[in-house]
Amino acid sequence: KSGRDGRGPREDAVADRVLILGASARAAAASARRAGLEPFAIDLFADADTEQICDCLRCPPDRYPEGLFELAKQAPPMPWMYTGGLENYPELIAELSRERELWGNGSDVLTRVRDPFELSAMLTGSALAHPEPRHPGTLLHQDRRWLRKPSAGSGGFGVRFATPFDQEGPSPGHYFQEFIPGEPFAAVLCAVEGCTIFLGVSRQLIGSPWLHASNFRYAGSLVVPQSRYGPSWYFHIIGHTLKVEAGIRGLFGVDCVFADAPYIVEVNPRYPASAEVIEFATGRPVLASGLEDSTRPTKTVGKAIYYAPHRLTFPVSGPWENSVRHAADVWRRPDFADVPHPGEVIEVGHPVLTILTEADTEAECLSRLQSRAVELDRLFGFPTPEGESCRP
Repeated sequence: KSGRDGRGPREDAVADRVLILGASARAAAASARRAGLEPFAIDLFADADTEQICDCLRCPPDRYPEGLFELAKQAPPMPWMYTGGLENYPELIAELSRERELWGNGSDVLTRVRDPFELSAMLTGSALAHPEPRHPGTLLHQDRRWLRKPSAGSGGFGVRFATPFDQEGPSPGHYFQEFIPGEPFAAVLCAVEGCTIFLGVSRQLIGSPWLHASNFRYAGSLVVPQSRYGPSWYFHIIGHTLKVEAGIRGLFGVDCVFADAPYIVEVNPRYPASAEVIEFATGRPVLASGLEDSTRPTKTVGKAIYYAPHRLTFPVSGPWENSVRHAADVWRRPDFADVPHPGEVIEVGHPVLTILTEADTEAECLSRLQSRAVELDRLFGFPTPEGESCRP
C-alpha cells in the first residue's frame, strides 16, 4: 500500500520521511518511528524527548498556528501529516497541501466532519446515537443539560455547561451540544481504500482534578477491551459512515460517551492522542501499512497529562531523566514523555508533561498514574492545606 492513504510507509520503503505538524508532535513522531518512518517534527515545544526521537523545530507560541506552516516551508521535500489542534485551520492545511503531499484529511473533509450540524446529519442517516447540537440563540430544552462548546475547539478547551444567560443572544464561535452523562471513551480507526480498520478503544480521562485539568480538558487515556463499549461491527459502521459520507481517510479518532449505548460526541480527523497507548498495549504500529483489525491488548497501558498547578520553572533534573535518555528506543514505553527543557517557565493550567504506565488491570494502571501525579505534586511544591499532596 502507498503512504497516500494516510497510514504510513510503502511496504518496499526503507524509512520514508514524513513532516509532522501540530501543537504537540512528539507522540506522532514516535508512532512514525515505530512504523519505520523517519519523522521531522514542528510543534510548540520541541521537547527534550522529541529531540531524541527526530529532527524538530519549535514554533513560538505567539506565532501559532501560522508559524508552524511558515517553518514547514524550511523542511526538505517530503509528505506531511498533522496532529491535534490543526484540524481547526482548514485554509492553512489546504495551502500547504498544494505544496507537498498530505497524508490524511484535507480541508474538504475537515469542513464536513468538524461541523457539528453536518456531522449530526450524517450520523442520523446511519442511525448512530449522538448528542443533539443546537445553534446559538436557540431555545434549549430545560429538561436536559447542555454544553457550550467552541466551534473550533480541541482537547476540551473552552467547553463548559451552558447557562440560561447563554440563550439570550448570539454567541459567535460557539454552539450548544446536549450533555450525555456517562463514561467518555475514544475509538481509533483507519480508513483505507476499500475498508475501514478498527484499531482499538480507550477510556478517556476528562477534567481530572488530580491532574489539575480544568473542566472538560482531555487529560489522558487508558486502553480497555473493545467489548466494554460495544461490538466491533458498531465501530465499523461508524468508520464506514464517515468514509462514505465525509470522505474521511487515514488515521482518525472518534470521541464518544457510553451511557445506555455509545454516543458519538465528535470526530478528530487526524492522529489521535490515544494512538500511542493502543500501540504499547497491542505491540502494533498504527501508522504502518498492512494493518488489520484490533488486536486484543496484552496489558492495560495508560497515559495522563499533568497540568501545572501553579506557575513553575521546570527543574534541571527529575524522575524523567531516564525516559529522555532512552526516548529514541520508541518501543520502550517511557515513564514520562513530552518533557520540557530545564528552565522552561510553564504557566498555571498549561500541560507540563505526560505520565505513562502499564499494569495487568485498569484499576492498577489508574492507581499508578495517580501515584506518579502525587510525586509530581510534591516535586513541584503543591501540597494540600494538611501538608499532603493533592489526590483525587
